[in-house]
Amino acid sequence: MIRFNILKIFISANEAKPGGNIGAMLSPYLFSTNMSDFCKRFNEQSKDYLLGVILSVVLNCDIIDKTYTFIIKPLSITMFIIYFFAFSKKLSILFVYDLIKFFNMFYKIDLYHSALIIFSVIKSFRRRTAIFSIAKFFLEKHI
Repeated sequence: MIRFNILKIFISANEAKPGGNIGAMLSPYLFSTNMSDFCKRFNEQSKDYLLGVILSVVLNCDIIDKTYTFIIKPLSITMFIIYFFAFSKKLSILFVYDLIKFFNMFYKIDLYHSALIIFSVIKSFRRRTAIFSIAKFFLEKHI
């Protein structure tokens, strides 16, 4: 019998509620008493993030003891850029500068290295329309 289940999910920061999608997704892994506790603990730990930022959560559930632990991870760099592109329709120097500054504050990396990372990821995208289609798909599925 499997004792531990590991689940990786994406949840918006400070917006976890026991009902809805989260309740349906986690009900096989968390029991009803743990569901509200999980949402309360997740919202408490994610209060420092901006409201609505999607976070990666790794949930470890012990089926026999009916306990769980979870780890909150920030967005990957590519998902961060796609999330940022989803709210803007134009690509300009000021937009890229805002993206670098926001990335700098979010990940606490110096400005020069933040710019190198952002430009290398943007350069890897072939076309700008591909970014918007990925961002649209991501926002429709995960928000």
